[in-house]
Parts: sequence; structure tokens; C-alpha cells
Amino acid sequence: MELFLRHCDRALAPVPDMEYYSCVALCAFDAVFSIRSGYNSVVSPLVDRFCVLLDIPRRATNPHSIPSPEEQVSVSVLRDKLRGYTSQSLADALHNHQRTSSRNGILKTEAFLQYLEVFRRFKVDTYQDVNRLANENPAFEQALRNIRGQNVAVDYFFMLAGDEDGVKVDTHLRNFVRDAVGRDLTPEQITDLFREAVVHYRQNGYPDMTARHLDHIVWTWQKSR
Repeated sequence: MELFLRHCDRALAPVPDMEYYSCVALCAFDAVFSIRSGYNSVVSPLVDRFCVLLDIPRRATNPHSIPSPEEQVSVSVLRDKLRGYTSQSLADALHNHQRTSSRNGILKTEAFLQYLEVFRRFKVDTYQDVNRLANENPAFEQALRNIRGQNVAVDYFFMLAGDEDGVKVDTHLRNFVRDAVGRDLTPEQITDLFREAVVHYRQNGYPDMTARHLDHIVWTWQKSR
């Protein structure tokens, strides 16, 4: 733990927390396309294209807190705007035909549309619905994890949707932890390290630290190396 904290200390420059999107469905879109893609080069421009295509704002009015339901673009409105699109036609419109995996993967647009179908089944329209179901109905999370190739993406989706205890164990975090402790750890061990580090930082000058924010700090630092 000491080695990990020492390495985290190197990354603790002031980094703004992740911002909230105008629609919780954009969290799913970001999560799906972020897996094995560069964020600045691929994902962020793609989110912009998607928002232009559907004529919706990208960010919440106050992007640093979960927007109230009245301030959000509801998932129902977004689904209506996507009416008539298939996974293929949406991929064509966005000029992106990435798949969830190079082997037996589905189009990422198909994975995103499957998120929207899960949202429909569980009556998800807002951030508040997602966070309520995450706490009350494990079938909701399991339905998302049943979408092909979405295990890590689902973790990231919940983080984007406001899960303060979430950690997205991707390549950047794996590399950071390996550099810190000198060996590879399991996703569960990495998550535990981050949560223990949060306890330490809250007691030592960072009372508002969360796993979500520490993940973002570490990811931003590792990406820049």
C-alpha cells in the first residue's frame, strides 16, 4: 500500500473531476466507445458528432454535479431521436465502425443500442433512475453486463453516471499499479487499493477525495506519460 500511495502522490496535481453529460445515455455511449480507443483522438470527437447528429447538448448545465431530472435530456427523448437508426446506419452516420472486440465482437453502436434497450426495460430516463437501480435492483447491472464485451465498460458507465466508489480497471490503471507495486494485480485487488487510498487521502488533506476522482487523477496522469 505504501508503494502505491507514493506513486499516487506523484499524480496528485489539481485535476478537475469528470464532468456530467446532459443525458445519462451519453455516459453509456462514452463507456462503450472508450474501451480500446483513445479518448482525445476518438471518443471525445465521436461524442461531439453524436450530439450534433441528435441536436442535443453535450454537457449538463452545471457539469460538476448530477443535473436535476428537469435539466437533463431524458433517455426517452434520445431514443425518439434515434428512431429508425440501426446499428449499421448509426455507425455509418458517425463514421465509426469499431467493434467491441476484434474477435466475435459486435458493432459498438449495437452495444450502445442494447444499453438503451436495457434502459427501456428498466424504465431508466435519468441519472437518478440509474443510481436508484444500482442500489436497489442488481438485475439492472446484470442486464448491462450481459451485453457482449461490456464488463469493464459497465464499471465505467456507473462511474460516469455518478458512482463515487467506482474504479475503471483499464490499461492505464493496470500500468500505473504495476509501475507502483512492481507486479500485475487482479481488477479486484486494484479496486481495493484505490478504495484504501481514498481512506488515506480523506484523513490527510483531501477530505473530498473519492475513488471516482482518484481514478480520474491517475488515469489523466498515466495517459500523459
